[in-house]
Amino acid sequence: MKQALGARIRSKPGRSCCFRRLSLSLVMGLIVLWPVVAPDAATGGVPTYARLAVQVRRLWDRDTPFVLRHAGIIPQPPEYVAQRVLQALDRHDVPGVMRFVDHSAPKAHQDITEALYRWPPDMLRQPGCWGSVGPYQQEAWFAAVPAGSVRRVPITLSSPRGTHELILLLHFNGRGWRITGAHYRQSPESDS
Repeated sequence: MKQALGARIRSKPGRSCCFRRLSLSLVMGLIVLWPVVAPDAATGGVPTYARLAVQVRRLWDRDTPFVLRHAGIIPQPPEYVAQRVLQALDRHDVPGVMRFVDHSAPKAHQDITEALYRWPPDMLRQPGCWGSVGPYQQEAWFAAVPAGSVRRVPITLSSPRGTHELILLLHFNGRGWRITGAHYRQSPESDS
């Protein structure tokens, strides 16, 4: 019976697409409604409409953008690119950083190469060192970003020996964010 059902779904692409959409809708509905109708939810004392509102807000803010970005329907935000660059720096993966550079931009390759040359390669994996992304301009995920938009996202590496900052200049080309420039800055050592 399963084989016949599978053959029927595969033979009709329109139904296959509808079946996928229906199953995705059911899964999303379960994600939203399960904490509301769970057996232990009735003893909490919070009204059902309040629990439902919290779940819908959580789905809208957290799960929906993740699903849409993973499917490629909306582009990843600029801080995602900066986070991937920080992970590549932690692995000492310079080609991984260069994958996000817009090589058609003038001097982009030169700027990022100079900044990476000055970036301390041995600090991120040492105890007492930590990297962070931000502060950055955070936008609503459903807002349309016009092509040609530019954002500055800093990557900061802090340690007792001082703070290193790699400021990325990101450009939106209509499909995603690419690095068009970088600037390295080091602040003096912190007092211990």
